[in-house]
Amino acid sequence: MINISKNLKKLAWYNFAMHLIQVPIILIVAKLMGLIFTYATAKNVNIVIRYSTITIVVLITYTLFKYFLGILYDQKKMLFLHQYKMSVYHQFLANPLNILFISQDGEVIEKFQDDFEKVTSKIIDLNPQVWINIITIIGYSIYICLLCPIIMVTLLTISLFQIVPPIIVKKYMTVNYKQTRVIEAKIINYIIEGYKNFNIIKLYGLKDYYLNGMKKLHKQYLKIGNRAEATLTAEVSLNKIVENILKYGTYAILGIFVLLKYCSVDIGVQAIALSARLFAAVKSLFKSIPKFAIAKIAENRLSMWFNNSDIHKESISNLKITLSNVNYAIENKVIFDKLSTCIDGNKISLIKGENGAGKSTLIRLILGLVQNKKGSIEVGGIAPNKIAEREYLNKLFYLPQEDISLPITANELVEMVIDKKAMIAISHMQDFSLTQKAIHTTSLQNLSGGERKKVMLSLALSSDTSLLILDEPTNSLDADSKQVLKMKLKKRVGGAIIVTHDDSFENIANHVLRINEGDISYD
Repeated sequence: MINISKNLKKLAWYNFAMHLIQVPIILIVAKLMGLIFTYATAKNVNIVIRYSTITIVVLITYTLFKYFLGILYDQKKMLFLHQYKMSVYHQFLANPLNILFISQDGEVIEKFQDDFEKVTSKIIDLNPQVWINIITIIGYSIYICLLCPIIMVTLLTISLFQIVPPIIVKKYMTVNYKQTRVIEAKIINYIIEGYKNFNIIKLYGLKDYYLNGMKKLHKQYLKIGNRAEATLTAEVSLNKIVENILKYGTYAILGIFVLLKYCSVDIGVQAIALSARLFAAVKSLFKSIPKFAIAKIAENRLSMWFNNSDIHKESISNLKITLSNVNYAIENKVIFDKLSTCIDGNKISLIKGENGAGKSTLIRLILGLVQNKKGSIEVGGIAPNKIAEREYLNKLFYLPQEDISLPITANELVEMVIDKKAMIAISHMQDFSLTQKAIHTTSLQNLSGGERKKVMLSLALSSDTSLLILDEPTNSLDADSKQVLKMKLKKRVGGAIIVTHDDSFENIANHVLRINEGDISYD
């Protein structure tokens, strides 16, 4: 579960106190209105003017107080929400690699926007409002009961009509929220993929294909949206009907009570003055039912990210990698079926095979980035998903096919990652023929694919890691750079697992593993 910031709790108390002031203010105004009406009917102009003036002063003072307090509250809210979101980012990034690896862009965006807003709103707005409503209902009920018990019973009874709309729409609102979040995440993912591949879409005339895919998603979104709109419309209509019943029903009932002399006119006036806020409190309390249900869903969605950071703390005792009867499939395509093999992480091993054979998948299984369905995998005697994060710099260095692209220079990157070994990394970069400008001035985002690959290889070769795991390290490299890489891997103390199509690397390998139709053979 995500940690709740102390500042958010303070903000909730601040919000509670700010709205609590309203409770006695409305009581005072109701009492003053009763007095004004009493003296107006007695034609005592001076007292009417006096109490009217007091009423105006109370309302103006309260309005100004609430206004300036609201400005301070909004400033604090903005600051505390930003701080809390930063702490949630830290918690998210503390997740093990396999959780981060499978998190899709759209899912991340949805959770950090809508779900985050629902969870924080529950803490700082919904919870305080519920308690304010409870205090309002109890306080006003006691006051009205002291004036006339029958009015109190009547007002509370008719206020219960407001429970009907929230109970009717609760089920549909929670279902709609879940479905809306899922389809919006899919749409965001689709847009991001289109943005990443817009040049391919444009060059190869795939615009119609891409837009048709978007139309299908949009059609699903509209279907869910129409249900949500219908639910909202039904809720608004029901609320309007109930509101009219309460408003005009209250006037009529209190008028009858006055005529039947169950209460005096000034008590009736006070009851009318308090009834609006009493009904609003009851309505708000009932409307919080579906809001709490939605907040719970958002909380559960976020919690899936924050229950995993403390369980991956084991250290690797050796570099022996074993797979026993491993099954793995992507959707309905079986990649490995009862795969068993052993890899010595102290040696240089090549993994070869046709495109789509499962070479990169095997690497991801070994690292625990994806989970096997059946069988067991051990790296240094422990399951991959239990490897402590520190081991990825101390024992294992993984270089994926996708190169890093950040707005920092190569020099800044190696200083952050390996610090004291930075000069060694820069020396490797120079051996790969990277210029001083490419190393010290140009950001990684603006380097070519080959230059970024050289930076990452230099970082890997400079680390103290016992085992390098390199996925297609020769992609984007020229012939001379491939020779430099082979030479450095051969001289390096430590093992390496290398996925490559380059046959020339077989000269430096101790073992060559070939994947074919889900099975592994050794050369």
